[in-house]
Amino acid sequence: GPGFDLREAFRSVGAARVEAFSQQAPHVFADLSKNLIDPTAEALLLDLARECDMPGHRDAMFAGQPINNTEQRAVKHWLLRVPKGGSTDPDLAQVHATLDAMLAFAESTRADAGITDIVNIGIGGSDLGPQMVVGALEGFALPGKRFHFVSNVDGHELAALMGKVRPESTLFLIASKTFTTTET
Repeated sequence: GPGFDLREAFRSVGAARVEAFSQQAPHVFADLSKNLIDPTAEALLLDLARECDMPGHRDAMFAGQPINNTEQRAVKHWLLRVPKGGSTDPDLAQVHATLDAMLAFAESTRADAGITDIVNIGIGGSDLGPQMVVGALEGFALPGKRFHFVSNVDGHELAALMGKVRPESTLFLIASKTFTTTET
């Protein structure tokens, strides 16, 4: 609530707070102890999740049921994290074939010194996600590659960028989950 003091919470329980509000899975550790949450709020959130049948929705997702209500389709992004042979889902082989093709394309792009600029055209998560990844991995970037992001519908942003890049050395990526996004 409004009277919750995070510093006091750490003073009173110390390391036990980190243990109580942390989750671990293979290759992932999430420390939620620095959030404004206490055991009561956590219990209420877990109760709400059960009341909303979150476990049922989770199970429906893993079963491939069409839980995306706006598009009436299955939500199978979780297959991206399943190793080859790690599931009997019939789409897993196609997911890994696509991931392998994406890796081959990325490696050929990195190796091609003729490509100096990469322009990502997308909106929403198709813009912000790639921007975040490029920023997070900036320390691993190869010299000689510049990244640009275009997400403005009016075309001015793209027109300004076109004056700074050379078409023969620029790779354009069109990012869209469904390729039905009007703005992209």
